[in-house]
Amino acid sequence: MELRSAPVDSSIASSALTAMIRHPSPDSAEDDTKSTVTEVTPSSHLPTIQDEPESRDTERTSLLTKTRSKSPHHYGAIEDIENQGGITARPVNAFSKGLSRVAKCSRLVANPKAWDRRAIWQEGVIRPVGLIPAVLLGLLLNILDALSYGMILFPLGEPLFAHLGADGISMFYVSTIISQVVFSCGGSIFKGGIGSEMIEVVPFFHQMAFAIMNRVGKDNPQSVIATTILAFSVSSVLTGLVFFLMGVCGLGSLIGFFPRHILIGCIGGVGYFLIQTGVEVSARLPGSLEYNFDTLQKLFHLDTFPLWMIPLFLAISLLVLKRFIRSNFLVGAYFIGVAMAFYIIILSARISMDTLHQKGWVFDAPSSNKPWYHFYTLYGR
Repeated sequence: MELRSAPVDSSIASSALTAMIRHPSPDSAEDDTKSTVTEVTPSSHLPTIQDEPESRDTERTSLLTKTRSKSPHHYGAIEDIENQGGITARPVNAFSKGLSRVAKCSRLVANPKAWDRRAIWQEGVIRPVGLIPAVLLGLLLNILDALSYGMILFPLGEPLFAHLGADGISMFYVSTIISQVVFSCGGSIFKGGIGSEMIEVVPFFHQMAFAIMNRVGKDNPQSVIATTILAFSVSSVLTGLVFFLMGVCGLGSLIGFFPRHILIGCIGGVGYFLIQTGVEVSARLPGSLEYNFDTLQKLFHLDTFPLWMIPLFLAISLLVLKRFIRSNFLVGAYFIGVAMAFYIIILSARISMDTLHQKGWVFDAPSSNKPWYHFYTLYGR
């Protein structure tokens, strides 16, 4: 048997790529010509993806296709194919910012050659001296608030809480110092924030004390005081935690969902409570303010009427002065002036402090045998 090889068609034996090279299709050439012409055409009308006809992939098709803008108004923009995202600056929190400042200051202090005398004079002398008036004003306001808000932190009208006035002042000062340290170390976004007590919480503290006293009973004063001060602490911590979470989550705008008349009524109720408590404390009323003829007769007695009428007159006078005098130093100067006038009057009239204590013009000084941290011992009763 004789074997002969049959002729093989070269178009069949060759690969598709070889056939495409040998016989390029006219459509691909036209597409190349069109694309070339399009690139040199003036930008009077920029072509888009929708304007170009679909073309088959050829050997001239690039591996990475050219991505044109889908809109003629935003040409040159390409999509993020690899989803790498843009470079965004990381938010710097107050703690890391404070640490960086401390590290920078440490490096500067450790290198005396880098010291600048002018900068030291400006930042170490001029700027602290310029902040002294603001610090003194904040200190004066906290002292005055402690003598008013801290004194009435407990319902002093009740005999069970009557001896806790000094402890309320100590609690006010300790809370104020801790909050001021937190604010000054970067815990607040407000520059020059002053840590102090919220006067709005005092009515709620009194209601909590009365509720605990009615529940536990007046016959067990140690348990009432221990439960009351624990309730004060827990409620304060929860309030601070809620405010912190609202600030972190950016929920401060939720206050806008409360109706205006409800907020005005709440603020008005707090104001009425302050007036009532002020009259009780200044007039030395036994117990809470009751709306009866005996209380009215007590208020307008010759020995009691000046005790609460003079503070009321001073408060109204301050409100009137604030309408005519627009100065940040008015409140501090007013209180300093009232204190100076008080001492000038008693020194001119030669009135002893013991007499003022007996008549109720001056609060009794706290006992010297109780330290400032005495309120901590109330938890263990």
